[in-house]
Amino acid sequence: MNKQLFIPCSMHGKIVQFIIICLIVSTNTTYAFEVIGKPSKPMQPMEKPENHAVGSKVIYQDNRDNKATKHSELLSRDEVGMSKWKQSNGCSYSRTIWFQPSQTWDSCGANGKSSGSQNSKLKGEIWPLTKGKKFSFNVKNGRNSKGDTWSNYVKCKAKKEVRIKTAAGEFDAYKVVCSGKWSTTTRYMSPETQGSVAYRKVHKRRGEEGNTEWLRWE
Repeated sequence: MNKQLFIPCSMHGKIVQFIIICLIVSTNTTYAFEVIGKPSKPMQPMEKPENHAVGSKVIYQDNRDNKATKHSELLSRDEVGMSKWKQSNGCSYSRTIWFQPSQTWDSCGANGKSSGSQNSKLKGEIWPLTKGKKFSFNVKNGRNSKGDTWSNYVKCKAKKEVRIKTAAGEFDAYKVVCSGKWSTTTRYMSPETQGSVAYRKVHKRRGEEGNTEWLRWE
């Protein structure tokens, strides 16, 4: 999305002769998806999405990388439901349930060198997802490859029912916002696609760190 900011011209000189100095500043944002209004029809509660088969790939558009098409592949799922995924950039991560902060990650981050692990426990119920639903994650024993340690508490809420326009089309979705000590993530969960159709992550200090749109499953 491009916006133009017009700064008023300044005028200098005598009655006949003057100089007009005009400055037009063009600003860009990484936003591509757009909330266009309320749902097209009353939304029903969203049930827990079914698990995809190992080897499945979710194809998505990365709006922070010139809308490049990328993927994340499901590598494995163990007996307790821990799923391991690997992105096309080499970053791998694992989690057990939707919205959960990653339990482990390797070769991630802007430089591909971030690795670590943490434990998180769900408080509350996620499904069925409805407007106003609240749940949280208590994160403990965080540790990265640098030796840093931490704990966190992430609160989530399905704040709104919206109609959203993305690269894959228009969808009715629940806007789910999760906020912790350092960052806030927003997912638009669509009952039609049984998953997130748009995602954004904003770090409190570093700014936007993620902005993607679901395209399809393969």
